[in-house]
Amino acid sequence: MKRFCLILTLCGLWGILLTAVFAQVPRTGTVRGNIVDTSEAQLPIEGVLVVMVDASGSEHETLTDNNGDYKISGLTPGRYLLSIYRAGYGDRTGKRVTVVAGGDHYVLMKMTKKAGLIDLLPEEFDSSPWLFLLCLGGAFVLGYLIGRTSRRSDH
Repeated sequence: MKRFCLILTLCGLWGILLTAVFAQVPRTGTVRGNIVDTSEAQLPIEGVLVVMVDASGSEHETLTDNNGDYKISGLTPGRYLLSIYRAGYGDRTGKRVTVVAGGDHYVLMKMTKKAGLIDLLPEEFDSSPWLFLLCLGGAFVLGYLIGRTSRRSDH
């Protein structure tokens, strides 16, 4: 009977030891990185939406901080498509990333700034919308006056 209790105790301790060892094995991975613009200075971009989509269509999202850094943890191992979005920049979609258990994957990405009408305006308009509205109103008045003058000369 003593032997049976000793064997049972040893088996129980062995089971606890195995459970502790396997419980420490990571079952998920992490993807982190940095997003910068395509200028020579490669400036970090804040507020970029980073989306990871797995094979089943589940999405995991985060935003970049003021240094352009992002981190998504708790990803189950597998293949993902990484996409990034930010107003004023061209979207980057479909970069393949394979996540492994316990992995800490670093993915650097670059975004190109779009050259729209607003981007062509001087930087002074960014800080003062009133200056922009004043110029827009002036252009409207000038167009109106030119239109009136051209109608008078037609008569």
